[in-house]
Amino acid sequence: MKKKLVVILSTIALTGCGSISGFGVDESSDDPVEASAEDVSGTTTEPAPATTPPQPSAAPAATPTTSEPPRKTEFEWTQEFCELPASAVIDNGEGLVLDHKGTADKAEDTIDIDALACALSYLDTPESIVRAMDTTRMIDGRQTESANGLTYQWSYGENYGLDIIITRDGS
Repeated sequence: MKKKLVVILSTIALTGCGSISGFGVDESSDDPVEASAEDVSGTTTEPAPATTPPQPSAAPAATPTTSEPPRKTEFEWTQEFCELPASAVIDNGEGLVLDHKGTADKAEDTIDIDALACALSYLDTPESIVRAMDTTRMIDGRQTESANGLTYQWSYGENYGLDIIITRDGS
């Protein structure tokens, strides 16, 4: 039992998993030698010279970076879920542009009314703001409302449709 314990402790010391004082390795064999312990004949042995674990080279090894991927904002999730064009997400994910197609709108990144409704629903836009958007006339100009930490700005014109910019309050 004593030899088994010596082997285990020596293995721990040699692998650098801890510091075990009084244990070393006999240079002539791989068997661990217990320092200052009595052998079978009852005589005391001298401590074996201590060995040290290998030291790292002077140049540190490159450590892998484990940085998390950036988290998506609610606007990026909305863009993905509602299949909006990539151009809908603005300001590094801090804003969303919903460019509804008007009668004369030639832009290729416009969205239809279903995608617009999907985005407003996904962001939990209050019904009062949705109704205000629905009843906006060209003569009303740009409108602004805030709710749930978001600011909604929109305007409407037959030629360019309903265009909405949504940002976080304070951004």
